[in-house]
Amino acid sequence: MEYKVVCPHASISGGPEALHQLTRALVDIGRDAGIVYIPISPENRCAERFMHYAAPLFHELRDSGDQVVVLPETMTGMVWRFRHARCVIWWLSVDNYFKTLPSTRVKKFKSYCRAKLGRRRHYHFEPHPHLLHAHQSEYARRFLLRHGVTDSLPLTDYLAPGMVFDENRLTRTSRSDQCLYNPLKGREFTERLIAHCADLAVDFVALQGLSESQMRERLGRAKLYIDFGEHPGRDRIPREAALAGCVVITGCSGSAGNDVDVPLPALYKLDQSDAHALDRVRSLLQAVLGEHALHFSAQRPFRDSIAKQQTVFEHEVMAFSQRVEAAR
Repeated sequence: MEYKVVCPHASISGGPEALHQLTRALVDIGRDAGIVYIPISPENRCAERFMHYAAPLFHELRDSGDQVVVLPETMTGMVWRFRHARCVIWWLSVDNYFKTLPSTRVKKFKSYCRAKLGRRRHYHFEPHPHLLHAHQSEYARRFLLRHGVTDSLPLTDYLAPGMVFDENRLTRTSRSDQCLYNPLKGREFTERLIAHCADLAVDFVALQGLSESQMRERLGRAKLYIDFGEHPGRDRIPREAALAGCVVITGCSGSAGNDVDVPLPALYKLDQSDAHALDRVRSLLQAVLGEHALHFSAQRPFRDSIAKQQTVFEHEVMAFSQRVEAAR
């Protein structure tokens, strides 16, 4: 079998990194596997950020029985190109899938075109002859279950080695009263929170435009990381922040709404839709800033679970390949 892992070219977000991790893990267990960048072009090259995975690069996709084509959830419409190859949709997120779907008006036009031309451009859980599903998160598994997929395969991911810190050194690190956040996630609530905490001696710092080394340095010096975004899958930055020694506080949306994907104590998950959410978060921020060591210790199980994720992923990839190759 030949594995083709489809990846959007020139994207360096968490999803493409997971696709490179999968390719590397398949090669490591002896599978013939490679990345196929979309759009396909001989000019496409691996982004520098992912070079250390040393993922082989392929420049074609074939619809034949000896092919396994892995598609991220943002490219599900490509399943209709394949009737003989074994396809796997890897649900790296849930929310991002819906962002790829057309608007209602466009849907009606597309439906008309499909009726006239017999073409399908999007996947809506219709029957497919050789299709399997894999989930990166418990959030995605539950989503698939609601859509009748009862046998999806666990296929998570892990943090890049460069973002893993020595746990024993974290408690000796001098930290500033900074609260870090991703300005692309939960912006509306976060802006309200910053205004609500204007009188506190806390410096809210947006994480944007940083290299991996700059991100590592910034996370390694702050006391807090907050994320009140959608959590469309098991997001990377909260995990990176935890391993860097930040106390992590999240909302309850998406994958943060369960204790499998984000196994934080309930104290550190606050529902931003609650009428008193701003006051609750403000009080918790003050508590963490005042006793960082205490709250850092309380999140030790969360950090331990993140540290084990590469080993877990390697076992999942072996089981994944065995299941895919046994499928008919």
